[in-house]
Amino acid sequence: MALLANSWRKLMSAVWTDTVNNGEESATPPDLLRLPPEIIMSIAGMLPAQSSACLAICCRQLSQILGPKSWKSLRRAPHDDRFDFLSTLAKDLPQHFPCRNCLRIHHISEIKWPRGMEISYPGNAPCTSGGLRTSYSHLYRSLYEIHYPQIQLAMKQHRYGIDTGFPLEAFQYLEVWQGEDSPWKVILSSANAQIVSDEFLMRFQIWA
Repeated sequence: MALLANSWRKLMSAVWTDTVNNGEESATPPDLLRLPPEIIMSIAGMLPAQSSACLAICCRQLSQILGPKSWKSLRRAPHDDRFDFLSTLAKDLPQHFPCRNCLRIHHISEIKWPRGMEISYPGNAPCTSGGLRTSYSHLYRSLYEIHYPQIQLAMKQHRYGIDTGFPLEAFQYLEVWQGEDSPWKVILSSANAQIVSDEFLMRFQIWA
């Protein structure tokens, strides 16, 4: 058990890059790969499914040692665990984000700004037709609708910087329509977003 604990610490601290020097792989493997395959498999067996799958794709040697077992465990894992796995992969892909609904990684260009959703997405917005409710509309007659992937991209830009998601200006919206009870009645609706204490907040205002 002490050996496994020591190997676990090595696993968490080792950084393996499958680089090529002068056409050949590095002659000095990390400490983890110097362990017997049985020990590596024991370490992987102690990890959560998403962490074991990440370990299996670190390099060819680990993939060969661990085989398909990690992937089979990940397929049987709960939805949140599989989403955590995609989130880990997406950290190295600034122009992509993990989708909680379809459990895939999308390019940010696939998601449009909230403005004019009825034009941008004639049917259902990408990854919003599943069983989960991922959209919100503040008024029944309003054409303005926010989808969860858009909020994901706003938070991504807030946390990681420019050109990696949506700016808050993307959520600004102004809408005007006639009242139902009187043709002379005009209703004005506005929306804007802000992030406070790392939380995404929307503000809706209505003037009648």
